[in-house]
Amino acid sequence: MAKTRVHDLAKEFGISSKEMLEHLNEMKIPAKSASSSLEDAYVSIIRKKLKPIIEAHAAEVEAQKRAEADVEHRIAQIVAATASVAVSAHREAAHRQAAAVAVAVAEEAAEAAEVDGHVAARAGHLR
Repeated sequence: MAKTRVHDLAKEFGISSKEMLEHLNEMKIPAKSASSSLEDAYVSIIRKKLKPIIEAHAAEVEAQKRAEADVEHRIAQIVAATASVAVSAHREAAHRQAAAVAVAVAEEAAEAAEVDGHVAARAGHLR
């Protein structure tokens, strides 16, 4: 049968070759590097002994993915809320500016009416 290399077995379990070599060392299975080949009998033993460790590792990875997804969701909520506040502030500023323009137009209209009154009064004096 074909021999399995340490790095292939590590990839299968979703761990680094270094981690796999550490596990092999603890189990007294001879392997010097990631490219070392393992006999099928050793591979069977490794799979049986590392199954709980690998399952725990997979659970940790899944929990981390969920936590990252939660963080991304929260960031999206914060961005949306911030954008909403920015739009509201922009609208409020636009309303204030429109009110200031309306006041300025009203003041100019009042001044124009006053000038028209003075012009009319002078015109009446000249007749």
